[in-house]
Amino acid sequence: MAEPELVSAVEARTVVVDTANLAVPSANEIIVDLPSARHASRYQQGDVNGLRYVLFPNGSGKIMRAEDTRSVLYRLSCTTGISCIITGVGAADVTVKAVNAPKPAMPVAPDGDALARYLAQWVLAGTGSAPQELKADDPSVEPAPVIVTAAPALDTAQEDEPVENAAKVSPAPVNKIAKPSKSAPKLPAASRKKDKPISVRVSEAAKPVSRTAVQNTPEVTQSAAPEKTFFQRINLACSITGSVTLRYRNHKTGSERFGKPRASLGCGAKLSEKLSLRLSIIGYADKHEKSPSDAEFTYAITYRATDKITLGYSNYSGRFDNSSSAFVDSLTSGTLRASYKLPRISLPNEKTIGCSASIGLPNPKDTTANLTCSYAVTDKLRISGTAYAYFSGKQESYDADFAYSASYRVNDDWSVTYSNYANNRFFWNRSNSSGEGLLGGTVSVSYKFKF
Repeated sequence: MAEPELVSAVEARTVVVDTANLAVPSANEIIVDLPSARHASRYQQGDVNGLRYVLFPNGSGKIMRAEDTRSVLYRLSCTTGISCIITGVGAADVTVKAVNAPKPAMPVAPDGDALARYLAQWVLAGTGSAPQELKADDPSVEPAPVIVTAAPALDTAQEDEPVENAAKVSPAPVNKIAKPSKSAPKLPAASRKKDKPISVRVSEAAKPVSRTAVQNTPEVTQSAAPEKTFFQRINLACSITGSVTLRYRNHKTGSERFGKPRASLGCGAKLSEKLSLRLSIIGYADKHEKSPSDAEFTYAITYRATDKITLGYSNYSGRFDNSSSAFVDSLTSGTLRASYKLPRISLPNEKTIGCSASIGLPNPKDTTANLTCSYAVTDKLRISGTAYAYFSGKQESYDADFAYSASYRVNDDWSVTYSNYANNRFFWNRSNSSGEGLLGGTVSVSYKFKF
């Protein structure tokens, strides 16, 4: 769920958008349950064609993918009666001017760009000044000069040439005002009959203004978009993460220790509209603390079949082990899973919980059935949990019943995460090799960057 962006106290007092007036019929006005001077107390949120938009009272807004609200595709900054500026990732800014236009029609299945333009026009509707209508009989409007160019009248190919090329095909071009001069000598009638006809051409810039009023629609101006790099086209994003485990048992001595510091470099890319890939390499500060089961690299390939169904092939325990066979085995021993995005659960505080269910393929009995849910406590704090279900006789003593994590986003680049994927068990399903509880979790600090 998208959360309100930070705004200053001055911006919060400037109301540009009435968030109760919905731009999309299925949208909702969200009222923040913990008002603060640091963010807007209410905002409008809606989902359209797999996209999620948010509009704030101060005229700002953003558009994201509904399944990945952290990645903002477009941002809006609107000023009543003037314009809206649309900023897209890797694209030039677009300005939509306020021209006192009526409310626009809702587009059918819009993409991010079309949705951003629609929202801009919706915010600006009824504000600004319409373009002035120019009348031909208005004495304050000077008549546009007519350009007269001599050209062969019988050459139809040349008659169809654009005005700017007329000088190239005319044997003796003459540019003058079409209005006859009082001092100009008149030619004899016989002489006029023998002369070649004169072709009169009116350039586009010199045409008189039409009496028809300019259509009252928002004026959109856009500068040429710079060409995207290869990394921008695949949306390559990476992160550097440092982690420590609060308490673990040494695989050789069995003693409890704190630490096992390690660092990882992970990168994700969108190979196509539906296919994405993420890889990470993990290094340990002390190789003696690394157990044989600790991962040295991970990978995940995800294919989004529909808006709700996703297929993924992954391995989160890949190892090199100084041999090519271990690396190849890690590539071929991944797990294929299918996940389904469940309907969001609405809470009394007008927030929602997003959940998904997944099973292993091709034989679900050999893996687990998972239920994962995530909840945004605030605009910076998010918690999530996963419950595992096993078929009869398939759960080993080291297999967990559930896992959980909490992530705090310091800013757009830095985040702190606590995660616990140890052997957590429900009280009715104890294990002889149970985990360390809360102390069995890992604390990580991550820095994200893009190319």
